[in-house]
Amino acid sequence: MMTTALGWVSWLSLNQLSDRIAAIGKGIVTAENFSPPPSPARQARPENGLTETSVFTPPLSAADQPGAAWPESFQSEVRIIKKEVMKTWLLTASGLLLGIIATGFFLRRIRTGRTEAASEPPELFCLPNQPANPGQRGEGSLPRFHDPMTDHQLWESRQKLQLVLDNIPQYVFWKDRQSVYQGCNRNFALAAGVGEAENIVGKCDHELAWAGEEAEWYLRCDQEVMTNGIPLYHIAESQRKADGQKIWIDTNKIPLHDTTGKVVGILGTYEDITERKLAEENLTKALADAERAREKIDAILKSMTEGLLVVDLEGRIQLINRVAEKIAGIPPDSGLEQPLQTVIPEKGLLEQISRTIKGKRSVKPLEWQVRDSASDQDRTFVTLSSKVKNKNGEITGALTILRDVTREREIDRMKNEFIATAAHELRTPLTTIMGFSEILQKPEEFGIDGEEQKQEFISTIHESACRLNTIVSDLLDLSRVQSGRMITLHRVPCDITELLRGQVKKYRSEKGHHQYTCSIPDRVLPMLIDPAKLEQVVDNLMSNAVKFSAKGSTVQVIGEIIDDSFQVTVADQGIGMTPEQVERVFDKFFRADTSDTAPEGLGLGMAIVKNIIEAHDGRIWLESEAGIGTKVCFSLKISQAAPENGPDKNLPAEKTDLL
Repeated sequence: MMTTALGWVSWLSLNQLSDRIAAIGKGIVTAENFSPPPSPARQARPENGLTETSVFTPPLSAADQPGAAWPESFQSEVRIIKKEVMKTWLLTASGLLLGIIATGFFLRRIRTGRTEAASEPPELFCLPNQPANPGQRGEGSLPRFHDPMTDHQLWESRQKLQLVLDNIPQYVFWKDRQSVYQGCNRNFALAAGVGEAENIVGKCDHELAWAGEEAEWYLRCDQEVMTNGIPLYHIAESQRKADGQKIWIDTNKIPLHDTTGKVVGILGTYEDITERKLAEENLTKALADAERAREKIDAILKSMTEGLLVVDLEGRIQLINRVAEKIAGIPPDSGLEQPLQTVIPEKGLLEQISRTIKGKRSVKPLEWQVRDSASDQDRTFVTLSSKVKNKNGEITGALTILRDVTREREIDRMKNEFIATAAHELRTPLTTIMGFSEILQKPEEFGIDGEEQKQEFISTIHESACRLNTIVSDLLDLSRVQSGRMITLHRVPCDITELLRGQVKKYRSEKGHHQYTCSIPDRVLPMLIDPAKLEQVVDNLMSNAVKFSAKGSTVQVIGEIIDDSFQVTVADQGIGMTPEQVERVFDKFFRADTSDTAPEGLGLGMAIVKNIIEAHDGRIWLESEAGIGTKVCFSLKISQAAPENGPDKNLPAEKTDLL
């Protein structure tokens, strides 16, 4: 576009007018290279192509004489656009403006032998100190040289150049050193609300459609460019158009220099980037929404207790959460884009995913095991896969959930063992009861005739019945624990120290093959507790201490006041437990020793003990070391102690808690 514009200038100004232009230097005419026109008596040189009638008739003023001082304003009339403009359309606008300015000056400064005042087409680029009306002379103005043959050509050249400017899709304007507009193209004039381009001359930003803060901003940018002499490119700013529409524009501002390098104005161009700005805002919003969605998905994946992975049609992992990475035993984020068979080399899993991707209607859950390197134990997993489809309904991969069911399978195993153990535990006392009761029914057949022997059999039957009662009670307690039913604690004032002494005395008489030590405060400490349930707790703890320690070893029972609680400790010198066993000791059906020589028991005792203590608002814990022994402690708040003058009448007789 710049080439075309300059071509028009060259064609009009040089080819057709070459025989009328003389002494035009390489640059724009200045005071140093300008010679005044010849005197009226001097004939024009033939090569100029001018007739005698074209000679100026008015005499020259003193200012026009050779050697006269040219005003500074003349030196600042010319704008030269900086060569470093990078954009093609900036070069186009710059070339057009230079063409307009140069053509006007060149055709008005033709060296001829005569001068003549005549009217010229309106100036496209006028400065404040340059008269706008042709023929008007003043200080700082140039002598007007007139050739009738060039008037129309000059006007036509300017019209064509303005036509080019008006058809540029960008908005173009130029200002003087005081930020007063000296010209623009049609797009800018319409946006500014001045109608035609020539109406912009002499106006400032505060007089246009964007008066206010926007105008102040534009002026600050203008002054920065003209003060520093450095262009500003791609200024993203808002603009209020004449029709009230607010748009976003991408502005470039370039300082204009005269022949001495002095900044005399500014050239500006911009384009409407509102749609691009809205697209960027929408894209930013979409990215923010996507980031929030990603964060939510990431939070969900991190909070999942199951492993999750997604593979594409080629079997490469596209998504995997941390649980799945732990199952596979790989570092975080190291499995992405890796073939599944290299991360989890489980043949059954690969077959399940393959069947899913192929669209099989029913793919059953898969159960498989993997060796855990940390614990050196087998872990059991169940996996279930489903198809992943895109918005067109096409299968793009498979999503697989990996669930660790090791604990569940262990519980199932313990349940099965419990059923077998319970059957055995029930059968043993029942066999005893049935056998001795049959003997007592027919003592003569078995040779039983002594009363003392009969009483011994009756005592054995009673012990077996008590054993059955304990088993049934444990089963009932288990039922309550399993179903979440409520258990009623019958709280009454009871001296807990006396309760402990009674249990120790009982074991000394019944289980005399162990040593028992009792360290309990001598003071009476009555508390509102359920004595039957607390006896069950202490009995269970002492029973375990006896069962899992060698004969002759010592079982300690300690009661002490610690801060605001009363703490009970039962310690033995038995086989102890591993850290893994300690962690599971309060689980239902758990038995530390599952060998054939293990002591009798259903594996419910410690689970029931824990629930009873917690029902009393207490806490229980266990410390054990394999081969050293076990220490079980529980504590109850002393605030539960009964008043010294008896129970509070306002206190309910019972308290119901969840077992």
